[in-house]
Amino acid sequence: MALRQSSPSQERQGICRTRNVPFAQFSEDRFLEKHKKSRHYPVHGIADHEWRYKKMWWLRSPMVGNMEFSLVLFTVLSQMAVGVVVFLLFTRLTRKEEAVTADFTTLTQQVVFISLALIIVGGLASLAHLGQIARAYRALFLNLSSWMGKEALFLGLFSLSLVVYAGRLMRGGSPNVGLEFVAAVTGILGILSSSLVYAVLNSVPSWNNVFSILFFILTFVLTGASLFGTIIAYKLSSGQDGVKSLAQNYMKSFAALLMPVLIAAMLVTFGYIFYLGSRGPEATSSMNSMLGNFFFWLRVIVGFLGPIFLIAALKKLIKSGETAKAASYVYGVFILLLAGEVLGRILFFSSSVMHTIGGNGTPY
Repeated sequence: MALRQSSPSQERQGICRTRNVPFAQFSEDRFLEKHKKSRHYPVHGIADHEWRYKKMWWLRSPMVGNMEFSLVLFTVLSQMAVGVVVFLLFTRLTRKEEAVTADFTTLTQQVVFISLALIIVGGLASLAHLGQIARAYRALFLNLSSWMGKEALFLGLFSLSLVVYAGRLMRGGSPNVGLEFVAAVTGILGILSSSLVYAVLNSVPSWNNVFSILFFILTFVLTGASLFGTIIAYKLSSGQDGVKSLAQNYMKSFAALLMPVLIAAMLVTFGYIFYLGSRGPEATSSMNSMLGNFFFWLRVIVGFLGPIFLIAALKKLIKSGETAKAASYVYGVFILLLAGEVLGRILFFSSSVMHTIGGNGTPY
C-alpha cells in the first residue's frame, strides 16, 4: 500500500503525515526501528535521543550542539603544528647569526619532527569524525570550490612539505628556508580555510561571524609561539650553551608578543559573548550555554589570567638575567595556554545552536 503524502501545509509545519509526527521524530523512529535488534538498543531509563548520542557516539554531529573531541584535537593540533613552523621561519629570518649554528640546525630538526607528529596525530583524530573511516581517502577529491576542500588541499600540502623536509634532514641535509616558507604559507592558508568552513555556515549563528576566524588565528599564534619557546627553553635547561644568546632574545620577544596577544584574545572572547547576545534567539542560546558552562570560566582562569601572571613574572626574571630559571616559566605558559585553547575549542563546538524551521527543532 502506498504511503500517504504530506500536504503542503503539513510540510511547512514540518509534519510527516505517515506518522503524524515531526519529520525529525519520524527519522529518529526509523533509526530506532532499524537498530531494535542491535546490542546497542537503549537501556531502560534512558531517553531515545540521549541513547543515540551517548551510545552511538560515532554518529554525532557538532552542528546540532554536540561536541566531538576529534574535531577539537584536529583543529588545535593542526594549528599548533603550523604555528611552530611559522615561528621557526620567523626566528631564522630575524636571527641570521644564530641560524647558521649547529645548535640551531638541531633545533630545526626538533621543530620539524614535532610539527609533523602533531599534524599526523591531528589528522588521525579527524578520522573519528567521519561516518565511514574506510572512505577517508575521498577527502582528497573534495570540490576545491568549498572551504573544506581547500582545507584538505592546503593542510595536505603542509604535511607533504614537512615529510619532504624531514626526509632531507634525516639524510644529513642542511635546513632549507624555501621548504620552511612553503610549509608556513600552505599551513596558514589551511588554517584560514578551516576557520571559513565554520564562518560561512549561515545555519549556525554562533559560527557565522568573523570571530570564528579570529579564534583559529589566535590559537595558531598562542600555541605556536609557546611551543617554540618551550623547545628553546628545554635546550637551554639541558645545558646547550650554544642557544643561550638565542634563548635570551627569544624569551624577551616571547614575553613582549604574548602579553598583548593574550589580552587581545581575552577581549575578543568577551566581545564574542556580547555579540552573541545581539544576534537572535539561537545565538543568545549559545551565549547562555557558554556563560553557564564551568569550562568557560575555567578557560578564563587557565587560558588567560594564569599565562598573563606567568609572563609578567617571566619578564622580571629576564630583566634580572635569570634566563635559566625563566625556562620553567615558559613551560608553565605553554601548558596553561594549550589547556586554555582546548577548553575554548570545546566551548566553540559544544555551544553551537542551529536555526530551526517550524518551531519543531528540525535544522536546515
